[in-house]
Amino acid sequence: MEARPLTITRKPRLDDGPRAQRFAIWIIAILLLANVSSVFADDASVSATMIRASNEDKPSDNRLKKIEPKLRKIFGFKTYQQSGSGSGRCSVPGETTLSLGGKFKLTAKIEDAGDKKLRVHIRWTEGKKAMIDTTMVRRRGDPIILGGPKQDDATLIVSLTVK
Repeated sequence: MEARPLTITRKPRLDDGPRAQRFAIWIIAILLLANVSSVFADDASVSATMIRASNEDKPSDNRLKKIEPKLRKIFGFKTYQQSGSGSGRCSVPGETTLSLGGKFKLTAKIEDAGDKKLRVHIRWTEGKKAMIDTTMVRRRGDPIILGGPKQDDATLIVSLTVK
């Protein structure tokens, strides 16, 4: 019996030749584009709470437990009641408008301010009337607290957080 030569055949692999190189270049390009777009298309979530502050002798709203000590320190009222809230998302740079209940709206225009901070231009309106129009620079997640106008026997306040 004569021995036949042993022949080993293998399936072509991706790392063989120019086809594999093109494939690798495409993968690298896709990963780089994904990274670059995530740098430029940063998202922000915005949440705002409108608060009615007064010196009435009644308990404060339980939903404001976390922020009430800070409100007391800044404004000095006895009672804080949540009167509206809203949330939204936008890209950075970008803009979102939140409905806070009734005729009240808050528009936040957000830009990168460098050093892990955001520049937030805030316009708080009642109908077409602007009540507050200001710009602040804060780190993500740091609350922005704005004292607003008097309404009946109370003062309106907005607590805004951009994450």
